[in-house]
Formats: sequence, structure tokens, C-alpha cells
Amino acid sequence: MTVEGLAGIVELVRIGRSTFQRIVTWILNKIVKTFEIAVFVTLAFLISSLFWHNPIYAVSALDVTLFLFLIDFVTISLSTDNAKGSPTPEKWDVPKLVKLGVGLGIFTVAEMFGLLFLALDYFHISNIHVLHTYYFTAMMYMGILTPFIVRERGPFWISRPGKWLILSSIIDLAVVAFIALTGFPGPWGHLLTPITWQEFTTITLYCLLVNFIINDNAKLMLGKLGMSR
Repeated sequence: MTVEGLAGIVELVRIGRSTFQRIVTWILNKIVKTFEIAVFVTLAFLISSLFWHNPIYAVSALDVTLFLFLIDFVTISLSTDNAKGSPTPEKWDVPKLVKLGVGLGIFTVAEMFGLLFLALDYFHISNIHVLHTYYFTAMMYMGILTPFIVRERGPFWISRPGKWLILSSIIDLAVVAFIALTGFPGPWGHLLTPITWQEFTTITLYCLLVNFIINDNAKLMLGKLGMSR
């Protein structure tokens, strides 16, 4: 027999734990993106200035503006993600949450430098506007794929993402591919010069590899510090 007034408690607990997981996903996603943009761009500038005496501005103001606009659709969709709550009561452990986010952020910065090596030493990109398009594409693809990694404390394939997260990600991927291969339309088109199919394919495969293999396994390793569900 159900006690009057208590019938909705189980559902309330389930929703609360699901909401908790969405908040954790948003926090981790935010930390990783801070490293991906602010930390990487700053380090790339400082290192290139000190050792190569040729400062590298990996991204432009237009790149960052477009990134913040397009990536917001994916970020907002996290609020409707198919997040499964923990079977046990949740508690905030901010230090361990930050350690996981910073750890994944450090991996992301290293991976972005790997793309810089490919751009300069393999593709020999010397046109700054081509380099901006190259890194805009890389930032977007890394940013779009990151939520699929951090939304689960276990392997990324454990649960299916929400339909709006999938849809917004697909649309963003398509828009970025169009800009990367055709350039940015309008009077600012010269600021994002098209990259080649080879460069675009390399970025795409690289981002898929480092996110779903390297970063997902790094997340599991860092999770042993206490971030497991």
C-alpha cells in the first residue's frame, strides 16, 4: 500500500540524481573547454615567442566568437541529456571533480599541440588565415565530442546520449565542415580561408581518435581517484 504523500518521492529522487549527473557533465565540459581555448592559445603564443621567435596566434577573435556561438547549442542540449542517476546517494566532492576536469584538460592541451605539430611540420601551413580555419575546426570538433566523453563516469558507450545532444552535435559538425571547406561567407570570409580535404579529414580522424580512445581511457584512469559513480 502506498502511503499518501510519499508516492512521488522515488521519482523525485531519480530526477534529482539525473540532474546531478547533468550538472557534473556541464562542469567537466566547462573545465576542459577552458583548457582547450584559453590555456592552449596562451601556451602556444608563449612557447612560439620564446623558442621560435615567431608568435603564433592559433585563433582569431572571429574564431572564438563563432566557437562560443555554435558550441552553445551543444552545451544547452546537455540539460536534456539522457543522464542516468546513481543507484546510491550522491555527494559533492569538488576537489576530485576539479582533478578530473584539469586532468582531462591537460590531455586536451597536449592533443592540441599535436595538431599544431601536424599543421606546421606536416602540412606546412604558413598562411595565418588557413591556420585559423584549421584550429577553428579542431576547437569545434574537440568541443563537440568532449560532452560525449564526460557525460559518463564509465566508458562513453554505457548509455545513449539524449536526442537533442545528438542532433545539435550533428548540425554543428556539418556547419563547421562547410565553413572549413568553403570558407566563412560574407565580408569576413578572408579571415577563415578554406583548408584542404586532407587537412579536414586529418583533423576529424584525429579528434575522434583522441577523444573516444585516449581521453575516454584517461577519464577512467583519473576516475579511480574517486570520481566513480
